[in-house]
Amino acid sequence: MKKSGNLLLFFIRMAFISTFILFLSMLIPIILTQSLYTSKYGAEAIGELIMALIVFIVLLRYGNGYIFTEKGEKLRNSLFIAGPFLFIAVLNFILNVPAVIDAPIGNVVNVIIYCFAIGIFEEFLCRGWVQNEFIERFGDSRKGVVLSILCASLIFGAFHFTNLIDGQPLLETTLQVLQATSVGFLLGAIFFRTKNIWTVVFLHGFYDLAIFIGEVNLYKDCTTIANPGMEAMIIQYVISTVLVIIFTLTAFYILRKEKTDHLIEQQFKEPTQKEKKTNLIIKYTIIGLMALLFVPIPKDVGDLEKCYNYKEIKYEDNYEIHLSYYDKYIIEKDVDGILYELEFYKDNDDTLYLTNRISKYKVKLASDIETFKVIKNNDYYVLMYKDLRNVYYLKDNYTDVNNTNSYLDEYKDRITKLEVPDTKEMGYLTTDTNKEKIPMIRTDLNDIFVIESIDDIKVVK
Repeated sequence: MKKSGNLLLFFIRMAFISTFILFLSMLIPIILTQSLYTSKYGAEAIGELIMALIVFIVLLRYGNGYIFTEKGEKLRNSLFIAGPFLFIAVLNFILNVPAVIDAPIGNVVNVIIYCFAIGIFEEFLCRGWVQNEFIERFGDSRKGVVLSILCASLIFGAFHFTNLIDGQPLLETTLQVLQATSVGFLLGAIFFRTKNIWTVVFLHGFYDLAIFIGEVNLYKDCTTIANPGMEAMIIQYVISTVLVIIFTLTAFYILRKEKTDHLIEQQFKEPTQKEKKTNLIIKYTIIGLMALLFVPIPKDVGDLEKCYNYKEIKYEDNYEIHLSYYDKYIIEKDVDGILYELEFYKDNDDTLYLTNRISKYKVKLASDIETFKVIKNNDYYVLMYKDLRNVYYLKDNYTDVNNTNSYLDEYKDRITKLEVPDTKEMGYLTTDTNKEKIPMIRTDLNDIFVIESIDDIKVVK
């Protein structure tokens, strides 16, 4: 149909809109690029987007591209089906979103991109490809559909065993795997019912965002502590178990017989009275379990994680980061004409030793050391990196060094464990005008901390 109107006014309107679109198309990439490369979660977000692209190619290669074109439920109807899952995500988001108030905008942008990139990658992979591959082969009955979705969910849950590599305890990791499996089972059920891949992408991304948004603020750098209070651990396990039950029951409810049969056979079947009664029981059970999430948690149970607050330091000059490591370092000191040689070295079993090269006496400083660094200024700084949650530090000028065995025996007792967030790298930094080597660590979220003393660790702004 031909549309009428004032040509001049329409020309001005279209010119304005086109210019605005062009402006956004130029500005947004600049903002996103700067954010991704300079703020927290940037590298992680880029990695997830690259993996999403790889899975997209796999989907096309294996003929699963139909997930982008098949007609399914609208997003609004799909979210209604996912009610309990969405409710829990919204609840988490409300509890964690205050952390955004003082957070750098780049961190906020990156964590949003990161979480939804996770949703795209993992849903394309586990629901769009793996689950559909199972259903295409074994989904000709309700039992086959449920088993297919469960198999895809088990694969999705098993991915989280990789957290053991980062030093996460086995029991905590196992609970995480069970919870991830139940989430995958629920998302798989939603995807089967709705045939809308973007629904599960949104739900997955928003659920992760509701959790991660609480960690976006620079002032809330947290790490799981090694020995939290027993009551706190029990509460964590109970909450995880309740969530697993809620997600699993909701998935079975979504996959109830009359709905799956309708999708499999493309016809509607009226549920029997027995099926209606069973569905009602499942509904009220889910509601009851969700009510447990509102039970107030005692405040004196001990923390599951420790959050650190540091003074800030800002260098007016540009600073350089030095991250070289080694397996051996020798300190030579001439005290009153007597030569002393101390050697730090790490053996093939990742055990760090300190040896007096003259007397040949040695002591074991620490085991399972990944890297260590000795930083020489007027004093010597020894940094030992054991794993994500353990960095050890010692400052010494070696003016009282001697060749007695007792000196080395006492030496290891002066090593201090640093209270820092999860650490990725360590070394030192220098500035343009001050070439003194300042001991430094960098966390897994790319925050940089300098160590001026054991009790004075500052975050670099």
